[in-house]
This record gives sequence, structure tokens and C-alpha cells, in this order.
Amino acid sequence: MSHPWLGSPTVPLTVTPTRRQLLQGGAGLAAAAALPAPTATAAPRPTDRRPDVVHRGRSIAVSPDGRRLAVAHAARRTLELTDRRARATRRVTLDGQPAELAWAPSGGLLAVTTAFWDAPGLELHGLDGRRTRLDVGPAPLAVAITDRPRRIVVAGGEQEGTLHVLSGPGYAQRRVVPLGAVPRGLAVHGDRAWVALQAEDAVVHVDLATGAVLRRVGVPALPDRIAIRPDGARLLVAHGGPARDLTELETRRGGRRRALAAAPAVGAVAYAPGGRRLAALPEAAAVLSIDARGRRRRLPTVSGPRGLAVAGRHVFVVSATTGKVGRVRP
Repeated sequence: MSHPWLGSPTVPLTVTPTRRQLLQGGAGLAAAAALPAPTATAAPRPTDRRPDVVHRGRSIAVSPDGRRLAVAHAARRTLELTDRRARATRRVTLDGQPAELAWAPSGGLLAVTTAFWDAPGLELHGLDGRRTRLDVGPAPLAVAITDRPRRIVVAGGEQEGTLHVLSGPGYAQRRVVPLGAVPRGLAVHGDRAWVALQAEDAVVHVDLATGAVLRRVGVPALPDRIAIRPDGARLLVAHGGPARDLTELETRRGGRRRALAAAPAVGAVAYAPGGRRLAALPEAAAVLSIDARGRRRRLPTVSGPRGLAVAGRHVFVVSATTGKVGRVRP
């Protein structure tokens, strides 16, 4: 018999133990027999239930009435749902790691995208516990829900960026709109959506009813998070990389834009109901508020704030380092 690696015949090896080795082996067996029997150990505690495990925040969403808060965990297949009125919190297990969240305007449905590296898809969670999972392409990210008409809109696809528009009973009707490379932030107002294309330094305006791309507006490098003012008149854009400015576009007057000084690495942007611009500043542990006259305030909050969820006068963020939720009033 020859060994495939060595290429030479192999011979069975017979070893005869010495008297000393036999005596040592017998002593070892006797010593082992004298040892106490091993005690049963408790089963390891699941990571998600250990008090010493920090569930870092990845994204946050609040229902329009401010009652229900959803927080997605980073590097976990979990999120927490809190009923602020009842002061009750429950943990929900997902099929993949969550990316971003959105509540329906009615507050009765939560949409969750699961990340491209772990079971990419879209999960819908109802307050009654019912759950649906839908395919929305290979790399879903930003998500929004509208009620009139009822639609779910998902931007993703990375280099082959798309916008999935789901409608009809059970959201079974699907329209896929090609966008461009690396979609990031998504903002919906009425029948129109804006999407940031990070790899193309542009934002695109899409008609959700027809799937037509209406406009394409160039912006400074690496557009990332975006938000639209409640009246739809302005769009706020944060940028990745070392950029310190936000970009604000007028959506109804030819796309005029201006820069608003902020800070590098803005984690999220939003508009308060009165039109104040908001930006989460992870390095400053604060939320920046800029009013119509350009006056600005830094509102202290949790460390590494991530996401901005607005309900009435309250703004919620989640810490990317501790998972704690912070609330400010701009």
C-alpha cells in the first residue's frame, strides 16, 4: 500500500510497551478512577439573553403618533419593539440581520430590510404578530411605507441599484425601477420618491405610480442619508467621507441648492414638523438643529447617535455603541 502524498510503501507499525510504561499506565488509570465524577454544567446562555452583552443600535423608527418605537440591533438578528404608552418592550427575532426600519403611517405595520450579508429580504411585522417575508433584490437597504395608496418602497441593489415598489393585496404587485450605482438614503412624499446614489454623486426623483425617473440632480460627493421636508419643498442630504456640510435642495424651484455647515460623519438627517433641519452627530454625541434663519443648537444625547426618528415635537436616536435610546426636543 502506498501513501498518496509520500509515494512510498507504508508498513503497519507495531509498538511493544515496556514494563515501566505498563506500570505508569496502570497508575494513571487508578488515579483517574479516584477522581470525583464531573458535575453537570448548565447549558450556555443564549447571547441575546446575557446581561453582559451590549446590543448596539443600528437603526430606529417611531410610529407617527409617537407610541411605538422600533430599534434594530447591529450584528444581531433581533430588534426591540416598545409600546411607550403601555411601557412594554418585547424582542423580535428576524431571519437575517436588520438594516433599516419604517413604520406605516397608521402605525400598524413595521417594515424591516435584512442586510445583504445575512438573508437579504424584506420582513413585515404586524402588531397582531403576523409576519411576512418578501424578496426585494440582492441588497435591500432603505425602506418607506405609504398608506394612500398603500405601497412599500425599497432602495438597494448596490452597483445595480434599483427601487422596488410593492403594492396591491399582500403587496404582491411589484415594479422594479433601475436607478444607478449604490443607492443609499430614501425619502418619499406623496407619489414621488428621492433616492441618493452614493457612487454617482447624485439624487434621483422617481414617480412611484409609473416608475419613471423624473429628474437627476448632481450633488457634492458621496450623498448618503436624505430627508424631505413635511411639505415636500426641500430635500436635505448628508454626505459620507470627510464632508462637513449638508446639502439642501429646493425641490420645486429648479433644484437650487445650498450648503449648511454641520460636522463630519453625519449619522442621519431629518426635518422636524416646523421645518427645522436635524442631523445626528456621532462624534459629538449630539443632534444638530438648524432653524429657518440658520440659527443652530447642539442638543446633547446618547453616545454615537445613529438614526433619527421624528414624532411630533420629539426626536429619537439610538446609540451605536450602547444601544440606548435618546430623546431630544429641537
